Amino acid sequence: MLKTSQDIKTVQKWDEMQLSDGITYVKAQVVKASERPASINIVVAEAGAGVLKTGCAEPTDIEAFPMKKPGEIAEMFDNGDEQVMVVQGGDFFRWNPSEEGVWAKDFGCRGPVHHRGKVLQDHFVSNANMPHQALSFLAVDKDGKVSIADASEYDNVKSTLQECTGGGYRPLRNGKICKGFDIYINGSWCELEDKYPFSCIGYREDGSIVMIIVDGRTEISMGLTYAEAGSIMKALGCTDAITLDGGGSAQMVIRNPKTGSFTLQNRPTDGGERNMRTYWMITVTK
Repeated sequence: MLKTSQDIKTVQKWDEMQLSDGITYVKAQVVKASERPASINIVVAEAGAGVLKTGCAEPTDIEAFPMKKPGEIAEMFDNGDEQVMVVQGGDFFRWNPSEEGVWAKDFGCRGPVHHRGKVLQDHFVSNANMPHQALSFLAVDKDGKVSIADASEYDNVKSTLQECTGGGYRPLRNGKICKGFDIYINGSWCELEDKYPFSCIGYREDGSIVMIIVDGRTEISMGLTYAEAGSIMKALGCTDAITLDGGGSAQMVIRNPKTGSFTLQNRPTDGGERNMRTYWMITVTK
């Protein structure tokens, strides 16, 4: 599939593992058209094979903005009724939530958070120094339909959403690869980094979900640009895709189908799992 992307020159490695019926994990090593290497972790959940849900620790009186590692989230939601197959980092979060204002419903993220029908945050928090954040949202409505939309559309549909987090740039929109945007910070143009560790989720026309994590800033994997992400997601069959928190937050944990244990599959720039506020998971009913 990746070979159909104009931004992939060579697929050097393609190792598949079936996590559950209709859910497949792939670890791929490629050389991009730019001659830079990339390690790509892919999960494809065929339509009806699993359910896309958010994962987070809900706020308490003691901890208003709780954070967990992806492995902890997997263990938290893996129970007698459902099995967690994969956990991937979610929305960009604010390191100091109170620094940029106080809201009645706030979870310390850049975008809204709906978790199991509960609204933990109902707004976007943009920042001029981070123009690639608070641009969009990924959601599952109360009928189970998955959608990706611009931030401006959130207020019109928020009452219908069961699961939701905010997101960044949309590298693939209605089948069209988007080339990214110019970032201006304090009046100065900043070139987009092409070594950025990348996190992206998209869907196919038939309802299948595709999740990817691409390591970056290393000799064996130099990340993606927005255009490359759009090209890869289209090659994987998606019509739409959303960028989630990358950098050290680009992390993916999967369930080993033989042992049932949860293992980090990529190499985050932090050197291990990072605490985050929100995640996306694929779960199956036992």
